[in-house]
Amino acid sequence: VWSMVFDGSDVGVIGGVDGFFREADGSLLLSLAVAATLPGAGAVDLALLVTVLHEIGDKAIMLEEIRRILKGCGRLMVIEFNKRETSMGPPMAIRLDKSEAEAVLVAAGFSRTDSFELGDNMYGLVFTKDK
Repeated sequence: VWSMVFDGSDVGVIGGVDGFFREADGSLLLSLAVAATLPGAGAVDLALLVTVLHEIGDKAIMLEEIRRILKGCGRLMVIEFNKRETSMGPPMAIRLDKSEAEAVLVAAGFSRTDSFELGDNMYGLVFTKDK
C-alpha cells in the first residue's frame, strides 16, 4: 500500500486546504476552502496546462493568475483533447476545439505563438502574455 501526504506547502499554498480527490487515472485534485494566490509575480518561465482548461469553470480568474506569475517572456502551453470522437478523453460537450481554446486565451491577454498536433487525440497551443 502506497500513501502520500500533501498539504500544498511545497507549491505555496499555506492553509485553507479543504480536501483531496483522487481521479480514476491516479491524478489528485486539491480542493481549497478559500481562494489561493501563488507567490512569485513574474517568476515563472513556463506554465503548462495539460487537459485541464476544459475543466475550469472560471477560466478568466485562473488565466489572470497565470499571467501574474509568468515572466515577461514567459510562455503558457495548453494541451487539450481534439473536439471530436477519440479513443479517450472527456465528454464531447466539455471539450474545446483549437479555435475555442485560443479565443479564451486571447481574451485573457495572451498571444498564440505556436500550435501542434499530439497524435490523433490531442493538440497543443503555445502562448506568450501580451505586454
